[in-house]
Amino acid sequence: AGLTILTVSVGREGSCQFSHALRGKLLRLGDGSMSLPTSSLFRERERGLPPRVNQLDAERLHEEILDLLKQEVSGVFAYLPFGWLQKWSPEIDLFLRLLLWKYTVWRSAPSPADSVQNLTFDLERSCFIGSVGPSERSGRKRLPLNIRLLYALLHILLPWLLARLKQHLQNAEDPFPSSRHHQMRRPGLVTLRQVETAERVVEALSLVNLVAFLLQGRYRSLSSRLLGLQMREANPDVQRQISFEYMQRHLYWHSFTELLMILLPLVNLRALRLMAWRWASRASAKVREEIVRWQERVATLSGAQTSLKNGSGGAGLE
Repeated sequence: AGLTILTVSVGREGSCQFSHALRGKLLRLGDGSMSLPTSSLFRERERGLPPRVNQLDAERLHEEILDLLKQEVSGVFAYLPFGWLQKWSPEIDLFLRLLLWKYTVWRSAPSPADSVQNLTFDLERSCFIGSVGPSERSGRKRLPLNIRLLYALLHILLPWLLARLKQHLQNAEDPFPSSRHHQMRRPGLVTLRQVETAERVVEALSLVNLVAFLLQGRYRSLSSRLLGLQMREANPDVQRQISFEYMQRHLYWHSFTELLMILLPLVNLRALRLMAWRWASRASAKVREEIVRWQERVATLSGAQTSLKNGSGGAGLE
């Protein structure tokens, strides 16, 4: 229910009426008999739109999963010749993205990041270039074939081609313009400046799409807007649970590292080394003294035993 517009008259009577009305509304709000105003942000769940923060978190989590996979692959190929991993980095990224696409979008299933955020493809409200047909095996609805292929083209193939083209153009540029190779080189069809300009245009369009997404709640990325892909909640009954445990651990570790970075330059490592050396030398001297004492005690005990044996043997002979 919306808030009632209060008319405040001039003077003491008007101020008293306003204070009494405000106190009554606060009491009703505390009792739960009056609800807060429902704006467009609160009506998202009624329209079937998932929260914007879930969709943005899923996009970020998807990229972080790819980064983790790339780190694992880099660790596997760490002992190869120098420069090999950097040379084939676009192909490794292409393979990992194709692998995720094969087991998610190709099967019309949500990605691991979307599953964590309780998101899935909205096949009913999405504006596809084609019809949504049931699968032959499972019978459930699937994304159209052209949408799946265009998704792979926009998310996987085009970034790979752009990275390869940019790397090729950077290697083809001569750092010495007055050299003979630069004079004999023919201009190509595409220059590095044109590629960088195209990247800036895409970034600007992505920024415009982000603003539109924050206002409307649909099409979280530019490619999703081009393909007409929308997301919905996989299970509307699941409530969003916010856990600050990971954030607290990150803050603790970040504060600890900053403290070490501040304190370590102030520590005299040479003095600490001398103190450790003195402590180690004193401890070793004490250990040596204890060993010598133990050896002396053992020698005295053994001498006493031999003397007792000799004395008992002489008495028996007598």
